[in-house]
Amino acid sequence: MIWTCRRVFVCALLGAVAGCSRADIPAPAMSSQLQVDSIPFFDYATTRPDGQAAIGLATAGFRLGSGIIVLSDSIDVGLRLLDPATSALRRVGGRGAGPAEFRDIGWMHQCGRDSIFVWDRMLQRMSVFDSAGHFVRELKFHVPPWRAACSPLSSTLAVIPVPEVNFIAADAPSKTVFTRVVFTDFDGDSTGAIARVPAGETRSVMPHLSVAAMDGSIFYFGSSDSMLVARYTMSGAPRQPLVLGGTVRVPTDAEYQREMDMLLKFFPDTTMRRQMAQRIGQLPKPALMPAYSQLFVDPAGRIWAETSRPGETATSFRVVASSGRQLGTVTVPFALRVFDIGRDYLLGAVDDRDGDQHVVMYRYHGAP
Repeated sequence: MIWTCRRVFVCALLGAVAGCSRADIPAPAMSSQLQVDSIPFFDYATTRPDGQAAIGLATAGFRLGSGIIVLSDSIDVGLRLLDPATSALRRVGGRGAGPAEFRDIGWMHQCGRDSIFVWDRMLQRMSVFDSAGHFVRELKFHVPPWRAACSPLSSTLAVIPVPEVNFIAADAPSKTVFTRVVFTDFDGDSTGAIARVPAGETRSVMPHLSVAAMDGSIFYFGSSDSMLVARYTMSGAPRQPLVLGGTVRVPTDAEYQREMDMLLKFFPDTTMRRQMAQRIGQLPKPALMPAYSQLFVDPAGRIWAETSRPGETATSFRVVASSGRQLGTVTVPFALRVFDIGRDYLLGAVDDRDGDQHVVMYRYHGAP
C-alpha cells in the first residue's frame, strides 16, 4: 500500500518514476524463486492523445476481484475506476466536503470483499464505497489515523494514530518517536491494540519510517531499521518476527546527497532552499539506510518488502513466504512505483520519455 507524502516528516518515502517506454524497458533480473515479465500485459497512458489528462496523478491503487482497477488521483482529486479489458475510465467523487468528495486523499485500500476504504487527511474521515464505486457510508475516528492497514481477506482495520510529537524543524537532530496500533471492525469499534510501536525517526533525510500490511489473520509491522518484520494477531498478540534476509547497507555520500536534493525541492524559495541545504548538511547522515520502504502481502500470503530507495533506477523487493521461507530478491530494472501486488501481477505506475504517467501491470511467475 502507498501513502501520499506531503509532509517533511515523511517526504523521504516519495517514490520517483524514471522515464521509460515499453521499448526501453530491459528484462527484469531473475531471482531463484520469482521472475517478472519484461513487457506489461496492461499499459494505460493517463494522458490522452489530445494532451488532456485522463488522470492527474495516480498515487495509489489496487485491483478488485472483478478485475477493475481502483486508483486515487491526487491532483484532480477523486477516485478512478479503470477497466483493463476495455480501458474504460470512470470518475468517482471529486473535490469537496460532501458525501463521496475529498480534499486530500491520504490512504486508500481494499478492505474486506471488494469494499473501497478512503481516508481523507484534511476532512478527517474514512469514506467507504462498494465495488461499483457507490458511496456507502463514512467513518470517523476519535484519534486520526497516520496510517492504516487492511486486507481483502479480513474484516479488521488496523489504525495507526499520528505520533505524539511536537513540531520538529527539518534541521533538528534525529530522534525516534512512537505511536500505537488500534484494531477495529468496519464500524470503527475497537477489537484490540498494540500499546507502543516505533513510528520512525524525525530525521529529514533518509529516516527510518515504519510501514504496515495485513493478510487475513496477521498484521505485519516493520520499523525499517533492520531486516525483520514484526507479526501480530488481529487482537494485538505478538508472533514470531519474520526474517527478510539480506543486510542493511551503509549509505554512500552520493545516496545521501541525492535524497537531500529530493527533499530540498519542496522549498520553492531559492534563498530558503540554500539555507536549509547548509543547515541539513551539518547533520550526520544515518549510520544505516532504511531496510525497506513498503510492505505488501499478496493473496498467497507472501510478504514483499521494497528495499529500493527513491531516485534509484531499479525497484527491488525481498520476498518471504508466510512460513518464513525466503524466496529471494526480485529486481525490476526501472523505477516502478508499485501500488499493489496480486497473486501473479504487480500494479503500479511509470513515466514515459515525455514525463507522462502510465498505469501498468506486469506478470510475475514462480514460487507457488
